[in-house]
Amino acid sequence: MGYVGSYMWKLRQKAGNMCILAATVDVLPINNKGEVKLVYAPHVNGWSCVGGHVEAGDSWSSAAVHELEEEAGIIASESDLIPFGAISGPERIVHYQDGDTQPFTLCFFVKEWSTEGEQTDKEEITRTKWFSIDDALKMEITPWCRNIILGYQRYLETDQFQMIEDRRG
Repeated sequence: MGYVGSYMWKLRQKAGNMCILAATVDVLPINNKGEVKLVYAPHVNGWSCVGGHVEAGDSWSSAAVHELEEEAGIIASESDLIPFGAISGPERIVHYQDGDTQPFTLCFFVKEWSTEGEQTDKEEITRTKWFSIDDALKMEITPWCRNIILGYQRYLETDQFQMIEDRRG
């Protein structure tokens, strides 16, 4: 589903441009070469992680599965998702054209899926590409995506769920 008509869109119609606190998900698809699939999102003017808002009636994992298909063309089951961290913080405010949103995000990675094709959401995501994690961290990616990838690396090192505070700089 695109933005127009979504739960967040409907909420924005009521809230105007005041800041909205939102539950969101981010997903790092990791292929068998250890590469991560990133998406190019014109609304943030850059490469970012697969992710989006949890819609009314969704669970964390069902929202992640929907975003994977919509943004990355990956069809996975909820049981394929592995939660590794949560991201929030005082710098985690996204400035959209219709108002600010402060997301509180549950982060997953996925290494197994049934199908990979083209993303279904061509409005929000114009292209996708696989990158090595090192290359992704050297690129101009959104600050929250950088923090999520760094949190994923810490998860791999510690095998512990990461509380990722979004700090810039």
